[in-house]
Amino acid sequence: MLACLERGAEPPVSLPDLLSWCRERPVADWPVDLPAEAAGPDDLLLDPESSRPTELCYEWAEQFSDSALVLYDREIIRAALRLCREYGEEDAYTEFRRLLVTRPVLTSAEEWAVSMDHVLDPVKELLRRIYRPVPDSYLRGDVYATCGRCLTLLTPLPDGGWWCERDRCRRRGRPPVGRRIAKEEAGELLQLARPLRQFVTGPGRAEMQLEGRLTALGLKVRMWPAYDAYDVHVTFPTAGCGRWT
Repeated sequence: MLACLERGAEPPVSLPDLLSWCRERPVADWPVDLPAEAAGPDDLLLDPESSRPTELCYEWAEQFSDSALVLYDREIIRAALRLCREYGEEDAYTEFRRLLVTRPVLTSAEEWAVSMDHVLDPVKELLRRIYRPVPDSYLRGDVYATCGRCLTLLTPLPDGGWWCERDRCRRRGRPPVGRRIAKEEAGELLQLARPLRQFVTGPGRAEMQLEGRLTALGLKVRMWPAYDAYDVHVTFPTAGCGRWT
């Protein structure tokens, strides 16, 4: 509001009006001084369909939030690296990363199976911290649904459709429904904390797709080897190798 007044512009007149700005008015059109690269011409802080924070909003919150919350996703990854190095278990770190990318949502039965996976022993306590109970706002009737593209939980919309939290996914159109999980079968449904879904699960989907394609060609692929020294190690039939970061 102060920024608007200093520029002689009319500020939001109330909290509902401010929320309307966040949902309907691109940030680039706000009467505030922002770096040119801070936001695109159509970027909003709240999604107009679901009224949930956009990825841009979460990115800004992470950059300027309380110091205890800054760079949460990176702190978790660093903690996992440290624990796995202390145990001398490189495979534990690889499986930890794979879990975060391929299984951002866990039913009670799946969480129990993960807890019994001894490969993940070095990071078990960390996993208990980062998988959190899912609120009922994700339910349609008594069913949860995941996105068929990015695997995260979908939010039900009043028109009967579903909303995906991933900006890149929404740009491809309405999300395809992947898993449907009945509430009574899910037990206590868990999902990764939002920063990890956004900055680990999302980007990691491309890495996993690359792994699948290379493996289908008959190549030997290692993901995040040498404690994440680089992203992908590929061994070719001639015994040569390639690395991608």
